[in-house]
Amino acid sequence: MNESVTESVLNSSSASNGRNKIKSFISKKNHRNENVEQNDLDDSRISTLRNRLLCDIIKPIKKSISSASSKSSSFSSSLSCSSSSSSPPSPIISGKKSKLISENEQLTCKDYESIYEDDIEHKCSSKGKVVDELIQTEMDFYRVMKLLYEIYIGQNSDSSISNELKDAIFCNLKDIVDLSSSLLNDFELNILNQRPEEVRVGRCFLKNCETIRVVYSQYAQYIEYSNNMLEKNEKSLNNFIDNGLTIIRQHVNTLDLQSLLLKPIQRVLKYPLLLQELIKNTENYHIDYQDLLEALKSMQDVATYINEIKRRHELIVKYGRKIKENSTISNKMSKLTMHSMIKKSNRISVKLSNALRINTVTTIDVTFDDLENKFHCVEKMIKTFIKDVIQLISTLKELLRTQMTSSESLHEYFSDEKNEEIDHYVNLNSLVLNDFISKKTILIHEKVLKPLKNLLECLEIPNKLIVKRRDKLLDYEFAKINIEKSKDKFSFRSNQDSLNESQKNFEALNNQLIEELPGLIRRCTIVFDKCYQIFVLTQKNIYQNIHLEIEKLISKVSIFI
Repeated sequence: MNESVTESVLNSSSASNGRNKIKSFISKKNHRNENVEQNDLDDSRISTLRNRLLCDIIKPIKKSISSASSKSSSFSSSLSCSSSSSSPPSPIISGKKSKLISENEQLTCKDYESIYEDDIEHKCSSKGKVVDELIQTEMDFYRVMKLLYEIYIGQNSDSSISNELKDAIFCNLKDIVDLSSSLLNDFELNILNQRPEEVRVGRCFLKNCETIRVVYSQYAQYIEYSNNMLEKNEKSLNNFIDNGLTIIRQHVNTLDLQSLLLKPIQRVLKYPLLLQELIKNTENYHIDYQDLLEALKSMQDVATYINEIKRRHELIVKYGRKIKENSTISNKMSKLTMHSMIKKSNRISVKLSNALRINTVTTIDVTFDDLENKFHCVEKMIKTFIKDVIQLISTLKELLRTQMTSSESLHEYFSDEKNEEIDHYVNLNSLVLNDFISKKTILIHEKVLKPLKNLLECLEIPNKLIVKRRDKLLDYEFAKINIEKSKDKFSFRSNQDSLNESQKNFEALNNQLIEELPGLIRRCTIVFDKCYQIFVLTQKNIYQNIHLEIEKLISKVSIFI
């Protein structure tokens, strides 16, 4: 692919020196150099590509103005003909008046022609600048992402950090580097190697739109997890991050690693803006116009989805962090404001109207309701199991203590006589209580009860989000009731804004829970199954050991008999 592109560049008629540099750039761009300091995207190559953009896009487009001028002259002449036909010359008019009219017609033609030329020239230069910005910023982005990949993930990266941790922090950075490289190749093929009227920017995006959607959506989903991993392992990763940033700062101005990890999100959100500018400066009869419209729609869909992901994460962080803060009544009271009290009263009114069948809740999501029921069933199952295990251990200990007391009393009663059966019986109770029950109880606490209790603590945030989702649903229903009661345009507009905001918040939380709850339920079930297996095996081991010791005691007693 890259070789064919390079050959087509070399076969063009002009700018051979610049094109040789472009060939060098294309051949080096896909070659992954092991030495990071030898970067294949230096300032000289960027300036070379920029000069070629100006030579191959802006200047040739301006040559088409002459053909446009002929169109404008014919257009203006048709205007003059139509004006003359609409008002036929009077026989009285002659001499100076006819001369004056011809001069006015010539001025009118020149005015239309100059306006048409200026408009086309302005569009050509503006489009050239946008295309220049698109390619140059993509080159800069590719250079930074490739540098980031080679330093932190590539073959020469620090091997003391596990690959699992690197993948958790840098997500699918390799896919982003490959995607940017593919885009640059398509830009070279469909823009720099084409005549101005055949430039196909939209085709480049349409070809890669599905890959852009998948790669950047996946990155956006895991970027928050990446930040959490960086915070969690900050001490152990300090040297790893600082050493890499020292090398990166020799090539790129940056503050920290988080700012570099945000660049892919910023980049994909800029594609719609650049495409809008291209459409604005492209004639609707241009071959690329329809492709640009389709590409803009695709990129806007990607941007909307990524913004939705960001909105969900912000809501989760906002409501998830309030669990520990609002644990006490005093903290809850301190958070009360007039706004929150109004919201709570509105929610209560919606609940009452729904209970009295005055205004029923119309927003029903069967998928979420089913997931919520499954989630609460799993949660209830875990709580019930923990309660039963604790009760079983307590009852078993109490039973064995009682049995131990009775055996000791029996031993005291026969203390005057030497009775080995009684001694063995006392020893058996002591062994069962101290060795079997106590040790196995510790094992059950460590391997069964503790993981399940930690799991329940993790379920507090989903529970909180489910409650907040219910609150957002009530807010949404209240906004729908309010907009029906709007009396004037001002109140309708205000209520419409409130409705849109409440709808976005509700749908963001609802969709996030629908995506996350199935995986959470599955993981909770896996953890519970493992803990249950450990408990059953431990219980079986206790009973087997007790049974074995009792058989030994019975065998000894039968010998004495």
